[in-house]
Amino acid sequence: PQAELPCYLQNAIFTTGGGFSQVEPQPAYQQAAVAHYLSSNISIPPSSKFNRTNRGYPDIGAIGQNVLIVMGGMWQVTGGTSASTPIVAGVFTLINDWLLNKGKAQLGFVNPL
Repeated sequence: PQAELPCYLQNAIFTTGGGFSQVEPQPAYQQAAVAHYLSSNISIPPSSKFNRTNRGYPDIGAIGQNVLIVMGGMWQVTGGTSASTPIVAGVFTLINDWLLNKGKAQLGFVNPL
């Protein structure tokens, strides 16, 4: 099988990926997805290199490189968690706004979704 490659861009400054926490226990809502992932036919590091019973991360991801923003009235390109986190927050804000306008409940804690 081909090795897992979360992101690849030739000459990229950084890539993105995920892993397992060395500190945080795995929440119940991740157990089925993590078990399925670890039992799939993928190439992963030896089990001595990560704690497969702890929390997997991230729960969600967004583009993190070459993100177009406006800062101080000027268009700029940026990247990193400080760019992708507001994208995710904005998406959930738009979904919650739509739900509220339809008289429905907000999403609440979205990680299990």
